[in-house]
Amino acid sequence: MNLENLIGHLEKVEKLVSEYSGGYSERYFSAEEFHAELKDRIEKLKKGYYYVIYDLDLWFLPTSDWDDFVGIEGMEIANKLSPQLSRIKDKLEIKKICLNEFYSIDNFHSHLKKEFRFPETYGKNWDAFWDSITDLENKPDLIIFFGWNEFKSKFERDSNILKQIVNDYNNEFNNRPIIIKDYKITNANNV
Repeated sequence: MNLENLIGHLEKVEKLVSEYSGGYSERYFSAEEFHAELKDRIEKLKKGYYYVIYDLDLWFLPTSDWDDFVGIEGMEIANKLSPQLSRIKDKLEIKKICLNEFYSIDNFHSHLKKEFRFPETYGKNWDAFWDSITDLENKPDLIIFFGWNEFKSKFERDSNILKQIVNDYNNEFNNRPIIIKDYKITNANNV
């Protein structure tokens, strides 16, 4: 399935979910809220923001958000979309950083230096992180920081700085963003 076909299928499912109201899922309080998010992701995908495939893939997995709102009526199309989205997602370069595994900010910066192949001169501070992450020649399609709540509770001052850096980065490089997830995971490869 090429991207144009995928967008066409997504527009059909967007129309289908627009006919529903109420309900809830793990992440959304209503079909209307889910519909608004789906529309937003389709528009971003049309503009070349391929990282939205990550959300779409999660939404159309069996027994996920899509099924919660449309039930059996939408199951067939989800079963067609899910493998396609997964294949596309697998082609994206996604860097996943588990924030809950760090015992110090120095340890965090050492991990970032290794993970992103920052230069040997990387200073292990927030200014150096900004300079290095924004100067990356081949930026990943998506960077995900997991375990935010635990990181924030351990490193309150530094988490505020990191949050501001993420906001600034996303304003400058919004088609290849950094996102922060609250939940803790034990194996980033399974996300």
